[in-house]
Amino acid sequence: MARIVRAAGAVGDLHAFSGPRTGIVFLPGFASVRGGVKGEALLEEGRRGGHPVLRLDYRGHGDSGTPLEDFTVGGGVEDVVAMLRAPEVRRSMTGAVLVGSSIGGWIALLASAQVPELVSGGAPAPRARRRAGAGELPAHHRRPPPQARRWRGSCS
Repeated sequence: MARIVRAAGAVGDLHAFSGPRTGIVFLPGFASVRGGVKGEALLEEGRRGGHPVLRLDYRGHGDSGTPLEDFTVGGGVEDVVAMLRAPEVRRSMTGAVLVGSSIGGWIALLASAQVPELVSGGAPAPRARRRAGAGELPAHHRRPPPQARRWRGSCS
């Protein structure tokens, strides 16, 4: 069962599957939430490997309780650093691999520069995989428009 962690303006869910180990910290993209497709995939990966997983909603996102207008990149960095320093996270993780999606990748880089002693590494979030048929674009949106296929290389 997950423990809810609150720090700075953020909220996260911490899943610990064994004793303290290197953990996975998911940092979603702008206007995305911790429990989306990527967050769920990383949670399953942590469960399989026995690694603790922290999934985070920055201020202005998901369950943070504040409006999206409150979000800034600097605030997101403060949220991540505060989460990494939270006692319950420190007890569960010997180090953190920050996995960022979109702007979460940028936030991961900035946060790791502030607390390098708490960060073991970083990685881009995996591409989201959806169930077949879920959220698929119509066929005419999945291929380039005719004018793109006829491009002749001229800039005029």
